[in-house]
Amino acid sequence: MSPLYNLHYKEQAKHGTSELPVGLHHLTMTAEQDPFFYLHWHEEFEIFYIHQGAALFTIEHETHLVKKGECVFVNSRQLHSAKPYQGQNCDFSAIVFHATLFDDVMNHMLFSKYIYPILSELIIFPVHIEGTEPEHKRILKLVTTIITLPEEELSQKELLLKAKFLELWHEFFSIAKNTEANLSATTYQHERIVPIKEYISRHYAEEIDLNTLSGLISLSEGQFCRVFKEVIGLTPIAYVNRYRILKSCELLVNTNLRIAEISSNVGFNNVSYYNRSFLEHLECTPTQYRKRFWKH
Repeated sequence: MSPLYNLHYKEQAKHGTSELPVGLHHLTMTAEQDPFFYLHWHEEFEIFYIHQGAALFTIEHETHLVKKGECVFVNSRQLHSAKPYQGQNCDFSAIVFHATLFDDVMNHMLFSKYIYPILSELIIFPVHIEGTEPEHKRILKLVTTIITLPEEELSQKELLLKAKFLELWHEFFSIAKNTEANLSATTYQHERIVPIKEYISRHYAEEIDLNTLSGLISLSEGQFCRVFKEVIGLTPIAYVNRYRILKSCELLVNTNLRIAEISSNVGFNNVSYYNRSFLEHLECTPTQYRKRFWKH
């Protein structure tokens, strides 16, 4: 059964921030910890790399024995779990990242060509990377490069990190498989959303409601929310809030406007709600963010 209908399996943990939606986790599990983690799913992609030992990863309905020096790729919204293999302890790293990591790097045509087909499973990445093929070796090298970056320093290495993820995505994509001969539906679905993203980029400082957004592409509010979530991976309201928060970051760093003024300028009509949203997305307050990145 699709995880979309198993909400009690959805992981609630937050990985990274809206600016940099990446989490790196290094875990040491003993054989007594069976399973290593229970069946769950999340919106993010995830890559597990084994440093020592071995583990059995179940992803949807398939189980993979993953050994030292190998990794597995878990697509967005796929159910997955892991347990010990033959009583072995296991050291592994998990790279968790959201599709919005690529949002400010890729224009809409690139997103529709390279990201959305994976989210919608029109194109399938290989799950188990064992290192037996040249392409697998390049993937494993990139994965090990990413997991060696100190998690507390990721925000200072944002350009490097995004460059490595784009290179990693390229390598995965080069050995991916099409599940449909004609992917025109992929481009169509994403291009339907382009006017919405453009509207939000022009009107984020104004009041935006679902009726207005859905009317731009002649869908009911329910249909629009479903299509938008399928393409972007976020609800329309979550996307708008994320966009406003990121715009407020620019004002915090490049102006001396008061927090309340910035809140209003990016479309929040309540400064308390803005502060809560900012903390939720970036794990710091607007004031803390300004002190950290202030350019004046």
